[in-house]
Amino acid sequence: MGDVMDKKPAYEELEQKIRELQRDANSRINAEETDFEYHTPLMNTLLDNLQVGVFMVEAPTGKPLLANKRATELLGRGIMNGADKSNLADVYKAYKYGTDDFYPKEEMPIVKGLSGEYHHIDDMEVVQPDGTRLLLEVHGSPVKDNQDQIIGSLVSFIDITERKRSESALKQNEETIRSIFKAAPTGIGMVKDRIITEANDKLCKMIGRSREEIIHKNARLLYPSDEDYEYVGRVKYNQIKEHGTGTVETRWQHKDGAILDILLSSTPKNVDDWSEGVTFTALDITKRKQTEKKLRASHEMFLTVLDSIESTIYVADMRTYEILFTNKHMIESYGKDLTGHVCYEVLCNESKPCTHCTKDKLLDSNRPGGVYEWQDKNPKTGKWHMKYERAIEWVDGRLVRIQIATDITKLKRLESQLLQSQKMEAIGNLAGGIAHDFNNILSAIIGYSELSFNEIKKGSSLEKYMLEIHKAGLRARDLVKRILMFARKADQDLKPVMVSTIATEVMKLLRSTIPVSIEIKSQINSESLVLSDPTQIHQIFMNLCTNAAHALEEEGGVLEINLSDIEWTESDTEITVGMEPGDYLKITIADTGKGIPEQTLPLIFEPYFTTKSMGEGTGLGLSVVHGIVKGYGGEILVKSKPGKGTTFTIYLPLIERHAEKKTLSTENLQTGNERILLVDDELPICTTGSQILKRLGYTVTVQTSSMEALELFRSKPDDFDLVITDMTMPNLNGDKLAMEMMKTRPDIPIILCTGYNKMMSNKRASEIGFKAFTMKPLTTVDLSKTVRKVLDKETDISKHPQNADFINERNFHV
Repeated sequence: MGDVMDKKPAYEELEQKIRELQRDANSRINAEETDFEYHTPLMNTLLDNLQVGVFMVEAPTGKPLLANKRATELLGRGIMNGADKSNLADVYKAYKYGTDDFYPKEEMPIVKGLSGEYHHIDDMEVVQPDGTRLLLEVHGSPVKDNQDQIIGSLVSFIDITERKRSESALKQNEETIRSIFKAAPTGIGMVKDRIITEANDKLCKMIGRSREEIIHKNARLLYPSDEDYEYVGRVKYNQIKEHGTGTVETRWQHKDGAILDILLSSTPKNVDDWSEGVTFTALDITKRKQTEKKLRASHEMFLTVLDSIESTIYVADMRTYEILFTNKHMIESYGKDLTGHVCYEVLCNESKPCTHCTKDKLLDSNRPGGVYEWQDKNPKTGKWHMKYERAIEWVDGRLVRIQIATDITKLKRLESQLLQSQKMEAIGNLAGGIAHDFNNILSAIIGYSELSFNEIKKGSSLEKYMLEIHKAGLRARDLVKRILMFARKADQDLKPVMVSTIATEVMKLLRSTIPVSIEIKSQINSESLVLSDPTQIHQIFMNLCTNAAHALEEEGGVLEINLSDIEWTESDTEITVGMEPGDYLKITIADTGKGIPEQTLPLIFEPYFTTKSMGEGTGLGLSVVHGIVKGYGGEILVKSKPGKGTTFTIYLPLIERHAEKKTLSTENLQTGNERILLVDDELPICTTGSQILKRLGYTVTVQTSSMEALELFRSKPDDFDLVITDMTMPNLNGDKLAMEMMKTRPDIPIILCTGYNKMMSNKRASEIGFKAFTMKPLTTVDLSKTVRKVLDKETDISKHPQNADFINERNFHV
């Protein structure tokens, strides 16, 4: 637009020169009496080089006299033909700007010039021969001779089509900018030397001030402090200097005092001259900053929650397998942050995706599905985990797999212990089912063998045979006791025991029985007491040490026995989860032998499982040890590696230190002359029991029917000083029989005898009113002592052992 405007002075100057040329031409015409057709070459050259169209007609006819090159370009070459004063308006059609209305002939500048008028039109539209419309600025004037007579009409015109378009575009742009400035959702303003020169409505509303309150004011009023004001001036203008524009986050202050977070962007109106001022935009980001703060707090809280979970949590890309996130527990578990690594490489030691990868199970038609649960043992850590996985969309839209893995190693161990316990219970139920009948059979074998010793010649072969039968019966009885013991079905005679004393005795015994190629080492660092049965503690040491010696007998090695006191808390990961926190005696029995295969380790505590050759073991040794230890509320653990040896670790609960030395009794048989009613549905037991009691001096009445025994007792309650009854019998069990008898005679002493009954114990028998509770089979010594204690009123059976094995080969003779 500026270029077009610059041409106006040139046009006026041209017009002046044309007039001068006209006057010069007129003078020459008059002087030389020539016609217009003899213009000078100088004038033609001048006119043809003008960018202004020049057209002249004569007066009064209106016929064309002159048209320069530019005129023919704009109006067509035919403008010199076929026109006169009468039809000028028809030949040279002109339109009013922006319409299809013709200019009347009398308003056309060239016609007005013939009439002596000067006329100017700013925006006349003409049509070129090809139909193109041009917008012209037209000046018309009369041409006069020296006598001031009108001899013609001259028009000059300039093509202002592009200028008009530029002006229109500029106006439209200005209106657009003005509309944007007014309607923009961001604050827009201008400053010059940091003085506000312009501000839109949004900016005013943003800070709660009117235009009058901020226009021509220093921009300092926008800021809550000098520091904010100076910071923006320093940083933003440095940015403009370096990059031509500047953007900075700052703070503004609302008129009511509220602080706003503002994103301020500025650009100079003229990058080469900042003095013209700077345009700026201001975006209120207060809510966005608050949202970011809340999001950041939420993110931190989310991370805090994830980091506080005692499970490994990670996220991996489902396409690339790249780990994108790990929580704190996982970082601590692996000793480093695995983010950025490939999951199958760092978690599974694989060179390609795992064959058991679950990613296909997490998708449903290539979209995230539900949760998938599975268990797995980590090959790097050896720990079991319960894993919960699902596919989700990550923050960037890609599909990822999130896994939460909980360590269930302890749970697996507890599960194994529960399975072992269930196996023990099953065997115990089986053992309990046969114990009653088997003990009845053993009662007859042991009883008759003991009776036989009074009938046979001492030193004879028969006596030796009977001794072997008696020994076999006792071993069978002990075997049943061991079966019931490991199944926790047998009551135990528990007392404070100093385990170190038993360990020392066992080592002395071992040294005299095992090869010299086996070295025995020990560290006895405990003199504490455990509540236990000394015989069972002895059995623990003998079983484990014998097994260790067996593992060392081929190549020799070291057998090591260690005792120490420990205090265990729930944070101790070595000990099983089944133990209660407290003080424990730790017993370690280790060997450097051939070890136990990994596949065999889970089976070693099962009854009848053995790796020994036929005839070398029953398979009950370790199962009995397991039953003893668990029965004391302890735990037994085993670690073994083929070729490296085996270590058994036992934990037994400690009690206060008060020792009780065990002394073996060898007292002789106790006799009497009282009257005894013996009740048992097994005739052999009645026969042997009756004969033993009679040889001890007692008068014995036998009944094999509990109902008949009750009827007899009711008829003659004072004929008996003592009743001995079996527990399990047809029609009426021993406990019911005893209660009925005591209804008849409350003071009658009764001894309950059973091969096995899981419902009966010393405590239960005492509550019913029994004076003694014994387990079959009974030896002569057991029977003599028990009967005598009851008749002598030593009847606190809750403190008595069920069986007193104080017998040698010859003490049972009567």
